Amino acid sequence: MSDTKANTALENYLYASNEQFKLLTSLDSELRQRFEDGSLELKFSKEALVHSKVYILTNPNGDDYRAYLGSMNLSEQALKRNKEVLLCDHGKTEDLAYQEIYQAVYQDIYQTAAKFLNRKIVTGFFGQENTEKQKIYLFDQTVENLAAAKNKPTFASEDITKIKQETRQVIDVAAIKREQKAKEQVVNLIFNKSGKVKEKLNLLTDEVKRKQIFKVIYHEQESKANFDFLNRQAHEFYPKPLYVYDEDQTSLLKAPSFGSSLQEPVIAQKPTKEEITDILEIVRFYRDRKQSDESQAAFSFLMYVLQSANIWKIRKIISEHKGNVDQIPVVAGLIGQGNTGKTTLLKIASNLTIGNTNNIVDGTDAMFRIKKKVKDALAAGKSPEELGKTNPLMESKKDINRNVWSFTQEYMETKSSVTPMCIDDPDISLFGASAEATLKYLANRYHGSVHPVVLFGLNDKDGGKVSISSQVGKRAYAIGQENQFKEFTVQDEEFLDFLEGIKSR
Repeated sequence: MSDTKANTALENYLYASNEQFKLLTSLDSELRQRFEDGSLELKFSKEALVHSKVYILTNPNGDDYRAYLGSMNLSEQALKRNKEVLLCDHGKTEDLAYQEIYQAVYQDIYQTAAKFLNRKIVTGFFGQENTEKQKIYLFDQTVENLAAAKNKPTFASEDITKIKQETRQVIDVAAIKREQKAKEQVVNLIFNKSGKVKEKLNLLTDEVKRKQIFKVIYHEQESKANFDFLNRQAHEFYPKPLYVYDEDQTSLLKAPSFGSSLQEPVIAQKPTKEEITDILEIVRFYRDRKQSDESQAAFSFLMYVLQSANIWKIRKIISEHKGNVDQIPVVAGLIGQGNTGKTTLLKIASNLTIGNTNNIVDGTDAMFRIKKKVKDALAAGKSPEELGKTNPLMESKKDINRNVWSFTQEYMETKSSVTPMCIDDPDISLFGASAEATLKYLANRYHGSVHPVVLFGLNDKDGGKVSISSQVGKRAYAIGQENQFKEFTVQDEEFLDFLEGIKSR
C-alpha cells in the first residue's frame, strides 16, 4: 500500500476497508475466482514498511524455484520506463539458498503482515445483499483484525502526533482540513497516546463510535463538498507529484500528492541542449505535419506552460506596481476538433511539468456531471441504490461547465501549489459566459498569494465558433488548434509516442 506518508502503517489501518471496497468493486472474474478458490491472497504490513522487492516462484511440482531480487516494483512505470535492477537466482527448493534465505525473508514478511483480502473476506463480501452491507462487512473485518491479539498493531506515538499536525502543513484548503479533523477524531477513538489500540475497543457494539469511524473510513463526511461522488474527493484528481512554493523559505518543494506531509526541496537544474531541441522539434512537428502551419500556436502554448509555475510571481510584481493583474491569463485553453493535436500538447505539458501523463483530468468525468440532488443525497449518507432508477448524471452543458469551473477554482485556491492542472475534453462552451464568474472572482480576490494555473483542451465537436467576451479573453488564453495532421508516417507515430511519454527516444 502507499508509502507516500511518514505515518503510512497507521493510514493503512484506518483506510483498509475503503481500499478493500474499491478493489473488490472493480475485480474482474478471473481475480475473483483466484481469491475464492484460495490460490491468491493479499496481506499488508502492520509493522515496518516492506521495502524489499523479492519475487519467489516455484514450478507446479514444487521442486524448482526462481527468485528475483532488486529495485523493481510490479508497476507500469517500473516495468516500462524506469531504470531498474532485477537479479534472478534459480535452483532446487531443497537448496540452502532457498530454504535459509528466500523462504526466511518471505516468512518474516508473511508472519508480520495483516489480512487484506483472502477467500473468507472475498466470499463474505460478495455474499452481502447490497453496497451498504458490503461496507459494514468489510469494516467489521477490519475491527476484528485490530482487536485480535496477534494482529493488534502498535504505532510510535510520534506517528499519532503527525496526523494531528497535518492541518498545519504548507498545503491548506478547507475540504482537507475537514477530512484531517475527522481522521484525528478517529485516531483518538481507536488509539491511546502511546500509539496502542485501546484495551476496551468495542466498536462493533458501540453504534455511535462505529458510525463516526464508518464515515471517515469511507469518506462519507456530512459536507456539501461539490464532488463527493462514489467515495471520490476532488483532490484525488490533482496532479501527482505536486510542487509547492514555500514563501517563508522562498524555495520550491515537491510532495508526492495533495495533502502529503512528505515534502522535499527541489534542486533547480538548467535545461539541457537536448531538452531545448525537443521543444523546437515539437514546434516544427506542428509546422510540417499539420495540413496548415500551426507552429506559432503550439509554440505560444509551450511558452505559457514553461512559465506556468511563475504566473503568480508575474501577477505579484504587477500588483505591487499598481498594475492590472487582469491582463495576465490564469488559464489557457487549446480549442479545436478531434485529431488536431490538443491532447498531445496537453500530454507534453504534463510531461514537462510533472514528468508523467497519469493525472490529466477527463473533462467528461462523472464528477462534473452528477446532479445536485444526487450530490446532496450522497452527502446526507444515502447510497446510490437508495436513489432508485433516477439517472444520477446530467447532460446540460451549462451545469457541467459550472461544475468544471468550481473544480478549477478549488484547485487554484489551493495554498502554495504551482503545478498546472491539465483538463482534457470539456466542451468549447466552457470559455463562454460560464467562465466569467470564476475568472473575475480569481482576479478580484488576488492579493499576491501563490496559486497554480489550469490548462484545458477544449473540444469543438461541431466545428462551431465560441464567443469569448473581453472579460474572459483577458483572463483566459485561448489558442486555436483547428487543422488535422497529414497522414502519419512510422517516424511520426514514433515521435508522437515519445512526446506522449509512451516511448523513450
